[in-house]
Amino acid sequence: MLEEDVPGHDPSLVLRSQYVLVRALLAIAMFAIVGLTVTVVILANAGYEADPAAAGKPLADIDYGGFNPSTGRPESAPPP
Repeated sequence: MLEEDVPGHDPSLVLRSQYVLVRALLAIAMFAIVGLTVTVVILANAGYEADPAAAGKPLADIDYGGFNPSTGRPESAPPP
């Protein structure tokens, strides 16, 4: 808002009201950021418990169902 926008008001009064508005918006934004941060931390830690024994388990063999992945053909098909 410029001083031409509000005729009859002192420019310092206009600047003071803008300062108060910006300060209130900044306080609201800071409160929202803190709230979101707390929410993310709570959700990141909730219900997750790592199983130390699961990290060392070998993977099971894959059943390709008669398909040879090295040739890209079914095992029953004759080679070209």
